[in-house]
Amino acid sequence: MNDAVGVLKRRWRPLLLLVAFALAVGGYEARRALRRPIPFDAARWREPRWSWDRWRMVADLQREFAERGPARGDVLRMLGRPRDEAARESDSLVYPLGRPPPGGSGSGEIVIYFDERGRYSGSQVSADAF
Repeated sequence: MNDAVGVLKRRWRPLLLLVAFALAVGGYEARRALRRPIPFDAARWREPRWSWDRWRMVADLQREFAERGPARGDVLRMLGRPRDEAARESDSLVYPLGRPPPGGSGSGEIVIYFDERGRYSGSQVSADAF
């Protein structure tokens, strides 16, 4: 009886190792895919499907803003209301980015700055680790 169990273990071991390897590689590839940037989408920004959607869009958002130099009102229409209502009267807007993609930790935000004419002048992304 012990010989039969030993034979089964030896026969199934390569298959189990193969399955474990496939799961590890598949998990790594899925994590990599979830970290890839995606194009900015205003509707998805306002109502993200996943907690890390804004992280994935932020580079494209910054590029688009740098190219177009939108006015403060345009930014508010695109991104919705900022987290801090008092900041709406200042020279910057602060938006939470949520949790980073799987594998990252903490949370973050983007601060969008405007010049004296109310046009986009830059932005800064910050991340906090827990």
